[in-house]
Amino acid sequence: MPIDEERIAARFLELVGFNSPSKREGVVARWLEAEFKKLGLTVQEDESASETGSDTGNLIVRLPGEGPALLFAAHMDVVEEMEGVEVREAHGSFRTDGSTILGADDKAGIVAILEAVTALVEDELPHRPLELVFTTCEEIGLCGVRALDKDKLAAEYGFVFDSGKPTAHIITSSPSQDEHYYKIQGKAAHAGVAPEQGINAISMAAWAIAQLPIGRLSPTTTANIGKITGGTATNIVPDLVEVWGEVRSFSEDELAEQSQLMEESFQRAAAKFGGKVEGKCTRAFTGYSIPLKDPVVQLALEAVHNIGVDPQLVSSGGGSDANVLNDFGIPTVNLGVGMEGAHTKEESVELVDLTLAAQLALALATGKNL
Repeated sequence: MPIDEERIAARFLELVGFNSPSKREGVVARWLEAEFKKLGLTVQEDESASETGSDTGNLIVRLPGEGPALLFAAHMDVVEEMEGVEVREAHGSFRTDGSTILGADDKAGIVAILEAVTALVEDELPHRPLELVFTTCEEIGLCGVRALDKDKLAAEYGFVFDSGKPTAHIITSSPSQDEHYYKIQGKAAHAGVAPEQGINAISMAAWAIAQLPIGRLSPTTTANIGKITGGTATNIVPDLVEVWGEVRSFSEDELAEQSQLMEESFQRAAAKFGGKVEGKCTRAFTGYSIPLKDPVVQLALEAVHNIGVDPQLVSSGGGSDANVLNDFGIPTVNLGVGMEGAHTKEESVELVDLTLAAQLALALATGKNL
């Protein structure tokens, strides 16, 4: 077996030691450049940094081959700061001391792709043409992949290594998401001397949110208010509140209906309290649904079979770079790499799953039974 488990573990430990939140992925990009240089491969950095605000662009690595060209992708950023991360390894399991996230989302995907390519190069294995893409700013709205120049991508099919357990599951559908932002303007006043002269922006926001259905609204639609800021002191009637939320749905009609409902609720609050609301609804990403008979699904199924795993086709409520790649016209599925507890300080991943994910990438690249 050309996959090297010890090398996977060493690389993963080195990679999760880097603090690389969105817009500060440069340390990971430089590490990847060095690793690919050791393999004699050239790394291209695109110009997306000017659009995303990251300290690096997306990275693209190309390997010529025979057959349909495949795109492998993983993102370089993590969801939050992980300065001073302390990784604990026990019985083949990686997690932190509980003070930070682990960053397996998506450094597990990066390691899987890198290990497969290392095996291809060192063992001189015949393989399909590969286009490796490592993106920035995925965790803050898929910004890096959206800034890619799609005209420079030549792959026929895409595989994003950015999901959890069970390892090697295949995500064939994902929802669309609308992001909402509201700036609620009230009127400041002294809370103890003249509160009746003020308009409480927090009260306006609270009333608007209380009218909204939140959570799972139907089997295909969810809504959430995720961030609120406002107010300056307890003795001042707050005159400004900012609210961020989202709506996701597999149904474009339900998405439009719920997004409109959210907008209307904040406008009604402004009218009721005598304040003002400025709102903005933007499409974060568009959903996809790929049928079983599509070649990209068949390629994924073949690879999963070739590593001796029973395939699972699943639908996910989350978004990934796969959403944007599908929107580019590259049929793409998202693949499980074994991480658990992503976006929490309980995040973990097993070495056996990292190894299996690397085997999956290698099976896709070679089209061979491993």
